[in-house]
Amino acid sequence: MEWKPKNLLLSIFIVSMALGGSQTYAATNNPFPGWITKTALAVEIEPFATIPNSAGSYPRVNQFLPSPNGTLFAVDQRGPIYQVSEDGTSVSSYLNLATAPNVVLSISNEKGLQSVAFHPDFYNNGEVGFGKFYTIQSSSNRSPTPDFTPGGGGDSHDTVLLEWSTNSPSTIPFTVANAAAPFREVMRLQQPYSNHNAGLIAFNPSVKQDDPDYGLLYIAIGDGGSGGDPLNLSQNTTNPYGAILRINPIADDGDAYSIPADNPFVSDATKLDEIWAYGLRNPQRFSWDTEGRMFIADIGQGVIEEINLGIAGANYGWRAREGSHVYIDGGSVSDSDTRSDSPTTGYMYPIAEYDHDEGNAITAGYVYEGPVDSHLSGKFLLSDFPSGRIFFFDAEVLPDGGQEVLSELRLRNGGAEKSYLEIIRETNSGAGRADLRFGQGLDGTLYLFNKRDGIVSKILPLPRTVITATDFVGSIFTAKFTGEAGLTDWRIKGGNDLNNFPDDLTADGILTETTSGIYEVEIDLSETTSPYFIRIIRE
Repeated sequence: MEWKPKNLLLSIFIVSMALGGSQTYAATNNPFPGWITKTALAVEIEPFATIPNSAGSYPRVNQFLPSPNGTLFAVDQRGPIYQVSEDGTSVSSYLNLATAPNVVLSISNEKGLQSVAFHPDFYNNGEVGFGKFYTIQSSSNRSPTPDFTPGGGGDSHDTVLLEWSTNSPSTIPFTVANAAAPFREVMRLQQPYSNHNAGLIAFNPSVKQDDPDYGLLYIAIGDGGSGGDPLNLSQNTTNPYGAILRINPIADDGDAYSIPADNPFVSDATKLDEIWAYGLRNPQRFSWDTEGRMFIADIGQGVIEEINLGIAGANYGWRAREGSHVYIDGGSVSDSDTRSDSPTTGYMYPIAEYDHDEGNAITAGYVYEGPVDSHLSGKFLLSDFPSGRIFFFDAEVLPDGGQEVLSELRLRNGGAEKSYLEIIRETNSGAGRADLRFGQGLDGTLYLFNKRDGIVSKILPLPRTVITATDFVGSIFTAKFTGEAGLTDWRIKGGNDLNNFPDDLTADGILTETTSGIYEVEIDLSETTSPYFIRIIRE
């Protein structure tokens, strides 16, 4: 990855912070002195499904997920939930919270239907989770007493977690098990401000039925909103704000939910039992890989966006920290990171981060573990969701923070390289931003969607180059290899050492696409000495 310097802007004032001793930091709004650059790694973006308009305009699609049997669902922030056929050609209405009785959905910029989670036993008749799925949304009905209050601020709205039950999980549209009580309220939180609400709710898909984590619901809750966490809620462990919660959502002896016995703070009277990890600002999205590792995206204040490794009991530092740096105010952080103070502070620092020269709000994707053997395999994808830029890092050996670990992914659509926002504007020419999110099918296929054009797209990684045949006549070496149609990002490397290929023979090769995706290359090796090894690679 190319690493280029950029201008470093330091503010003129000095801030002192006590961290086991007095330390002085200059303030900066530009903590990372390089740019994230594109490598040659590219994926094809192919339209998969079109979600219907809502409220007279393009839908605000903010989630695309599989149910436990692989059936795909799309969630519109304005309330509709749709089932999508396996091939994407059919989109059917499943449930609409905007018209559901007694839900009273509140919809605005960040408010609305945030996410949906199907119990892993949704289709397993006889299990306690049979027919149950969950929604978390903003409600303007504040008459019920909330389970949690922030202890200050205003009373903007409530965040409400609901459990829906059906006796016919495969029936479309959704049919309630009890028409008199179509849902059960599991949890209610008072929101002091309009932003930084709940985000994703999800069950860990990497565990089996005999695992202690099976059937436990993870809930991402923002810090309550405004800016700079004015109520200091994220470091107040007596409340659920700025945290990932973990509960068993099934009603238990009259309680709306129960606390898992292995939650990290169940024996600590100073901390809320529901908290699994805390010190987060706005963790709207997180995901797991097949190894069970959790990745949390935390949207920054004014300088740094971050990806954290999910660890039970972790404190990610907000608002004392923004990324790896001391938080100073909405536009500045310390000019050097403070990761070495972790043994003293106990803060867990990001595995990857970027500053606001690159984008303004992060969202988590997934480690690519899909069906295509690609150079994308093993990479964790994330995005700056307003701009739609997609970044990645190698998840096989996790990085240790900073921006230099990130590269930008190239997107191709219709035979040309385009930005995601350019792709959106082909449908919605007035789109000013992308609002990109990621989805994942049970087979590991990745999807992109947004709040601007209603189109769910499939990510098609380009396959690794595979040599299928070779021939050597005189000094002419001939090889046939596979690649995507119209392949351009290829290199031919050579050398006398099987572990070292210093010679770039790309310009010497005559490349012919014999049929779509099948290539033949001829190389004159008359100037080389034996033995000589050839490698054909994608960059």
